Amino acid sequence: MILAKFKDSTKNKKLRCIDYFYDFIYETFEINGDVFIFKNDLQLTFKCFQAFFIHLENKYLDNYEKAYELWTINVTYWEKLEFLRLQHASKKDLSNLKEKFYKIQELLSYLKKPQPKKSLKIRDVGQELIAFLDENLIPGSSWNPFKNIHVQWTYYIAYLILSMTGVRRGELLNLTQNDIGTGTYFHTIERIYKRKNWINIIENNINNDTRYSTPSLKNKNAIRQIPINNELYDLIQIYIEGFRPKSNSPFLLISLYKIPLSAESLDKTFKKLSMSLPSDQLEKLNKIHNLYSFTPHNLRHTAATSDLNHLMSENTEENSFHILRTIYGWNVKSAMPKHYAVNSYKNKYEERIQTFNSDRIEKIKRIIGNEKNHNK
Repeated sequence: MILAKFKDSTKNKKLRCIDYFYDFIYETFEINGDVFIFKNDLQLTFKCFQAFFIHLENKYLDNYEKAYELWTINVTYWEKLEFLRLQHASKKDLSNLKEKFYKIQELLSYLKKPQPKKSLKIRDVGQELIAFLDENLIPGSSWNPFKNIHVQWTYYIAYLILSMTGVRRGELLNLTQNDIGTGTYFHTIERIYKRKNWINIIENNINNDTRYSTPSLKNKNAIRQIPINNELYDLIQIYIEGFRPKSNSPFLLISLYKIPLSAESLDKTFKKLSMSLPSDQLEKLNKIHNLYSFTPHNLRHTAATSDLNHLMSENTEENSFHILRTIYGWNVKSAMPKHYAVNSYKNKYEERIQTFNSDRIEKIKRIIGNEKNHNK
C-alpha cells in the first residue's frame, strides 16, 4: 500500500533497497525483517538502524549517492509504516505508540544521513584570458585599471604568482620576502652550474600582523617548496627593490597604505579586474567557462589544469598525479588530480579537434572555397 502510488520501475527500486535492509538485519542480528518492523521494540529499532548506518558509511565510502538512497528509502519506509500503525491504533495503545514513534525519530536524527558528495567543478578561466592578462596587466599598460604604479606592480606580482604556481590565496598573502629563494646547482649531465629558484610555503607566525583575516595554511600538507622560473623570480625582485611600498612588515605583498595586503583587498581587486575586462572576454568567460567573474582560486584551477596537461605529456598518469599532489599541497591519497585530469583531457581534445578528421576537413574547405568563388 505504501509503494502503490509509484511507477513499477520506482517501486522495484525501492523494494530492492528494502530487501537489502532486511537481508542486513537478518545477517547481523538473525532477525526477520517483518518481525523487526512489527515488533515495535524501541531499543531494537534504533540498534538496527544504527548498525545499518555504520555499515553504509563503511561499505559505500566512495559512493555517497548509493548510501544516501539506501538510508533514506528505509528510514522513510519505517516512518510511513509507523504512521499507518498510529492511524489504526486503538485509543488504549495510541499514547504509547506515539511516544515510541517520536523517540525513535529523535534517535534517528542523531545519525547524520550519508549525503551525496557534491562533484567538484573545475572552474579554470582558460588560456585565452590568461594570455590577455599577461599582455594587459603589465605595469604601465593602457588597459591596466589601476592608476598608481606601485599598486599596478603589487597586483601584477600577485597575479603572476597565483597563475604560474597555483598557490592558494592564503598562501600568497602569507608569503614573506624571505620565502622567495634562489641558488645554483651542478648539472651532472651538462656538466655546468645552473640556477634554480623557489617559493617556500610555510607557516609564518608574525606577531604584529594586523589584518582582519589573518592568512594561514590550509593544513600540514600545504607546507612545501615550489620551483619557479628565472623570469618570475627576477620580476619579484624588481618589485621588492623598486615598487614595493616601503614598510617594516616582512610580508611580500604590501598595499599602498604600507601594510600587508589583505584577503578583502585582493578579492575586491579581482572583482575590479573582472568588471574591467572587454565585453568579448567577459562573454567568453561566461559562455565557455560559466563564470561571470574570476577569483584567485580560479587561477589555481587554471594553473593546475595547465600543469597537469604538461606533466601528462612527459610522464605516466600516476607519476603526474603524484607530482601535482606535491606541488599543490594535497595529501598523497588526494583525488584532486583526477578532477583536473578531466579538464586536461577536455582541453587536449579541443586542441586535437582542430586536426581531427583532417581529410574530411580539407574536403569541407574545398566546398566552402568553391561556393565563395561561385558567388563571386
